[in-house]
Amino acid sequence: MRKTASEELSIQDLSENLAAAGCDEALIREWIQLHQNHELPAQLQLLQRHRQSLLDSIHHQEHQICCLDYLVYRLEKNDVSTEGGNDHEPDSKSDIR
Repeated sequence: MRKTASEELSIQDLSENLAAAGCDEALIREWIQLHQNHELPAQLQLLQRHRQSLLDSIHHQEHQICCLDYLVYRLEKNDVSTEGGNDHEPDSKSDIR
């Protein structure tokens, strides 16, 4: 019988790969336990949940970058007031400091 790719890798190799993928120690221990019990569907589900968590993090960070890019754009266009959140040119001498 031919071994699968995961069977050919040592537990150490699997642990290192999971750690490199951002898995914490608890998730790695859980995954290794599932691996040793030959619970492939549960292993795949655990990896899919971690993958989704990474994607959620990326999307959140992407949104933060977009917010920063917008602020930089507004600043470069000199479109952001430093006084009281107004986004307009001062219309009287009292607005100028």
